[in-house]
Amino acid sequence: MSSKITWRPLSEEEKEKRNELWGENSSQRDGIISTPYDIYMPKLYQAISERILNFKVREDDIWIITYPKCGTTWTQEIVWHIMNDVNKELGKLPLFLRSPYLEFEGMYDFASSSGKLFPKEGKHAEMMRKVFVESVDMAANAPSPRIIKSHLPFQLLPPNVLDIAKVVYVCRNPKDTCVSFYHHINDTLAMNYHFKGSFDQFTDCFKAGKLGYGSYLDHLKSGWKWRNHPNMKFIWYEDMRKNSSKEVSALAAFLNHPMSKEKVDELVEHLKFSNMKERATKDEMAFYINMDKFFRKGEVGDWKNYFQGEKLKEWDEWIAKNLEGSGIRFNFQ
Repeated sequence: MSSKITWRPLSEEEKEKRNELWGENSSQRDGIISTPYDIYMPKLYQAISERILNFKVREDDIWIITYPKCGTTWTQEIVWHIMNDVNKELGKLPLFLRSPYLEFEGMYDFASSSGKLFPKEGKHAEMMRKVFVESVDMAANAPSPRIIKSHLPFQLLPPNVLDIAKVVYVCRNPKDTCVSFYHHINDTLAMNYHFKGSFDQFTDCFKAGKLGYGSYLDHLKSGWKWRNHPNMKFIWYEDMRKNSSKEVSALAAFLNHPMSKEKVDELVEHLKFSNMKERATKDEMAFYINMDKFFRKGEVGDWKNYFQGEKLKEWDEWIAKNLEGSGIRFNFQ
């Protein structure tokens, strides 16, 4: 799945262009590009890249792989509750503890801004420090069965992950993904991204793959390639929204943890978007992240409010060109 990967810094010309769009303390300002694959990542990621490639996968692991803003949190909650028999009381624990975010420490410079993000003292200080700045160790030391989240494409993951563990890959139409990502960096994590540009400039970065995790369409193709692997469950976000009960049942069967119709209905109701959003504002993470805006709309088709006329035509042509011959088809509504 992966070959020897090296990283090159951005050229001075590339840095100059990025300086116009990203603030001085932005995690996106100074990046690195992988050889091969041309995947853009924050410079901070290089320090943990080998640790992740060599991460020890366990047979009872469940890995949730998505590009950002494709339904990751929803999927984490669904998988965790399936594996824990819809234990709502235990599910009140912060999701970051129940389902560690593998590469978190390599995406944002939390160490230098920790005072703004989590307290240095108090009952939650050590827990949150590990969540933010020791994410790889936290995932490695988590008890089995682990439910590990990552936004990394398969090329940057342990090469044996699919041979050993079960993987749930979730994708979403690129127009809604881009819109949601734009609001995420401006509303939820503005303190880390410091984006200074316009929506159109952001979409240019998105299409060029010059955001953390690289090109969305390349990421999608890295998952699509393995969609028929027996250890892979490939899911469209749009299908989850359209028929949650069907997708939850299928996912439970894939995880060898089948559920009764009553349990499925209970879980679907518990994890309705409006219910998750309401609970999120009371979550431990609400102290550090604007969780009310983290759960923004969750709709299919919100892109229609942003892409029209020539802009829409450009996007349709870009998608068609980059997916030619792949067999991938999106549901945009």
